[in-house]
Amino acid sequence: MLPHSSLMYDLSHGTKRVLTSWKSNSDPSPGSFSPEITPQVPLQGLIRRDSLPYWRTGPWAETRFTGFPQFDETYVSPFTVVQDLATGTGSFSYSTLRNFNLSYITLTSEGEMKIYWDQGKRWMHHLAEPEHHCDLDGTCGPFGLCVRSSTPKCICMKGFVPKSDEEWRRRKWTSGCVRRKQLSCQANSQAKETDGFYRMTNVKTPDMHQFASFLDAKCATKLLDTVHFLSSGETLSLRLARSELAESSLARIIVGTASSLSIFVILVVAAYMLWRYRNGKNDASKNDFEPQDILGVNFFPIGQGGFGPVYKGNLLDGKEIAVKRLSSSSGQGTEEFMNEITLISKLQHRNLVRLLGYCIEREEKLLISEFMVNKSLDIFLFDSTLKLEIDWPKRFDIIQGIARGLLYLHRDSRLRVIHLDLKVCNILLDEKMNPKISDFGLARMFQGTQFQDNTLRVAGTFFGVLMLEIISGKKISRFAFGGDESKGLLAYAWESCTVYDYFNNRSSNSKAANICGANSMETSNDVSSSKYLFSVNDLTHSVIQGR
Repeated sequence: MLPHSSLMYDLSHGTKRVLTSWKSNSDPSPGSFSPEITPQVPLQGLIRRDSLPYWRTGPWAETRFTGFPQFDETYVSPFTVVQDLATGTGSFSYSTLRNFNLSYITLTSEGEMKIYWDQGKRWMHHLAEPEHHCDLDGTCGPFGLCVRSSTPKCICMKGFVPKSDEEWRRRKWTSGCVRRKQLSCQANSQAKETDGFYRMTNVKTPDMHQFASFLDAKCATKLLDTVHFLSSGETLSLRLARSELAESSLARIIVGTASSLSIFVILVVAAYMLWRYRNGKNDASKNDFEPQDILGVNFFPIGQGGFGPVYKGNLLDGKEIAVKRLSSSSGQGTEEFMNEITLISKLQHRNLVRLLGYCIEREEKLLISEFMVNKSLDIFLFDSTLKLEIDWPKRFDIIQGIARGLLYLHRDSRLRVIHLDLKVCNILLDEKMNPKISDFGLARMFQGTQFQDNTLRVAGTFFGVLMLEIISGKKISRFAFGGDESKGLLAYAWESCTVYDYFNNRSSNSKAANICGANSMETSNDVSSSKYLFSVNDLTHSVIQGR
């Protein structure tokens, strides 16, 4: 799809203009996926897979689609949507991306919608959707909430419980959730006043086009395809019984008191850090530029991080920088912001992203780091075109670079640091495709003689899993072995290798033990039922499962 071309519908004539994917990268015959715009008000974009909903953009809101968390009020949208209710027509088109002369949108044979721009030397993609398991339609079923930052990925909305506990234990969430306490919403009844509304913030609103068909006189609307974002998103009012709201009010009082104390502590810490910065007593304040150099920087968004939106900028001397802006609704806060400043400023290695400086001005908090031209590793691994640019030698070099960075963190640096958020999107690539580990907001620092600790804040995965994703080019969060969501990429790799055959047929065979190596770990017959997962770096003891 080229700039100024469009998708459209015309209800009066019963026509619409859609796109169709190729069957495969080498077969241009019609594939399974087709994008279109729906005639609901406001309209939204929808990708269908064999006529069934697969992914949607969320409703149009003046300048953006609400289902894109990376599009906030600062984003200059290239999209144009026109909807005429009188004539029953609607259209979607886009113009050339700002700062770029050439761009196009494509739909891959795997159902990913991607926007590319011409960087001069090659085409780079600016956006890829769906990018997360939560983006797929109906992942968590009716009244289920898909949370991008949690494991497991599905939870029930406030006032709801799983419809089938057994299915949810098996990580099958499509049956959704049911109300814990029924509503009293009969018309003109005294009981109607006992119901109220609970405000949910930072969500991708439910699919109105789907749940409209469920409306009846008993106010039994089902909310489908609802997603919770770390930042951005809309506000949804959920009708609940008065008893559920009373519990929420008590919780708000407790949380409000704790939050007030937390804010006070945070302000004291922030003021102290700012004082140290201004007096030149903090290592992180030794920037490659002066604070006034930030004035007049031209920013535009390039992605979304743990703190919030990430922007690319150019300093007055032309130097390119990446700026991470702490969002008030982010899953990470001031503690993680200060943690990243403290750690990165004390760590120097060619396979770690270098911090150039930071800025704290009232509520505004910015981290300024070196800009990585090739963005993150996941862009190359999971793109059907760009993955061809990283052949096996290059993938091996990337794995080696990540390993060198981790070895430095775990053993060779003057601090013993465990990252706790290791994943492909946190591996950035410079102009020569050298990997650099980024995002140290959740990292932990250990004493030199300390070899294990407990933590409830693991957001990433193991280095071995990271290697498997690099080798296979598959997302562990979206890979289902044989269509069974309880068996992912790890199970596929295990059952596909020779080691599995040895153990499956000859559990006592000495050759199998040799294949696994002298330091092999004992593995439970049912990994999913294990209470603990242990990191092979022998420094962390995690009590929750990583991604």
